Amino acid sequence: MSDKITGFLSTFFKKIGEAAAAGMKEEIDALRHAIDEQGKAIDENEKDRIRWEILDFANSCHNGRNHTKDEFDHIMALNDKYKKLLKKTDDTNGVFDIEYKYISELYEKKRNENSFLV
Repeated sequence: MSDKITGFLSTFFKKIGEAAAAGMKEEIDALRHAIDEQGKAIDENEKDRIRWEILDFANSCHNGRNHTKDEFDHIMALNDKYKKLLKKTDDTNGVFDIEYKYISELYEKKRNENSFLV
């Protein structure tokens, strides 16, 4: 083959490769964006689920329902998870903090009195 044909083919295939790579990069960027948005939605749903479970627990305590130590431990573990999610998503929740403080104080009282539901 002549140098002109070789040069032409080399340039032609290089341009095709660059065009294909650019298209793939756009698709990869779109996928990354979709994954990021899905992750944010999952975090929001998990925060809502945890918040609801802890607030429901606090409500049952306010209404005089007794709980086991394991139930309190579960709620405390959920609170730790919730705090991590709040930090990750740069959020705060003052009303929730008040209810969790109530749960913590009730836990301490029950621990000191050894009055958990068995």
